[in-house]
Amino acid sequence: MHLVAALVLTVVAAMTPAEQLAIGEKYTQMGKPKQAIPLLHKALKGALSDDDKARAEAALGLAYLQAKKPKKAVAHLRNATDLDGKKPKRWLLLGVALDQAGLTDKAVAAYRRGIKANPKSVELHHELGMTLVEGGQPDAGAQSLERAVALAPNHPGLLADLAFGQVQRGKFKEAREASLRSLALADDNADAHFTLGLSEMALGNDDGAIDAFEAALKHEPRHIPSLMRLAKLDEKQGRKVKAAKRLVKVLKLDPSALLARARLGVLLADLGKDKKAKKMLGQVLKKDPGYLPAYPALAELEAKAGNADAAIAWYEKLKGQLKGNAAKQKQIDKRIAEIRAAHKANGAQ
Repeated sequence: MHLVAALVLTVVAAMTPAEQLAIGEKYTQMGKPKQAIPLLHKALKGALSDDDKARAEAALGLAYLQAKKPKKAVAHLRNATDLDGKKPKRWLLLGVALDQAGLTDKAVAAYRRGIKANPKSVELHHELGMTLVEGGQPDAGAQSLERAVALAPNHPGLLADLAFGQVQRGKFKEAREASLRSLALADDNADAHFTLGLSEMALGNDDGAIDAFEAALKHEPRHIPSLMRLAKLDEKQGRKVKAAKRLVKVLKLDPSALLARARLGVLLADLGKDKKAKKMLGQVLKKDPGYLPAYPALAELEAKAGNADAAIAWYEKLKGQLKGNAAKQKQIDKRIAEIRAAHKANGAQ
């Protein structure tokens, strides 16, 4: 093994910097950063043209990204963009590295610098738009996504992401239009169907939303967001058993889905599955004491079983979660008084 390693080192040392660069780039293309990184560092120590130095720095940045070392990637990708800012991919990689390093504001700045140097780069406009939308700036993000779509109007993925951005900014008619344009070009995008469903829900077209979410599941049967929205619509339209079955499916796909567990617990209580409901809601509150619908559900289960003290205790805990909300606390006090009165009347019989 030591002999083989020594031979490899000898071969690498005999290579010219340009050869080391070419092979290092090949390794990054193959997704092999461990082999690429030392070769590319060696190449940079040799005599390279400015263009080849920029290539080596960019390849090193990509290799460090592949190795899940975004901070190291940032340093090399900055060097690459300083040497040659006319390559959109280098700005894209720099933005991704900064984002992965937790420096989202700097990632946005990198995308904008890249766009200034490459104003017709669809990829840079798209990445900037999605970063802004996901970072809580949907208005600015949607504008960037619109620019990307203007440059590539028949790209279904771009249209689907624009629809997502429009949903995030509350522009549901525009979101529906973009979703339909995307699906007209490619019908197999589960996320585009899902975004269409969100738009239809927000516009009050529940049947259209159901059709869209069902279409998403047809293309991606494990699409949990669609299952969750369908369960909500089933419950709204009185199909509680069907809603519960969908939530059970979600939990089979993802046992850690706390919201699905919480909603299923409340539904089971409504369906008279008291024991299962109590167990499930108790699990939810252990992990998330802030899930408020669990408190009245548990309180009413205890009241139904004749356990007035336990019911009142759950309502008192809910009051503790609602400090500062006088109206809600007044409603809870009224319900506590009703439970006490019922318990007293039962005791007198």
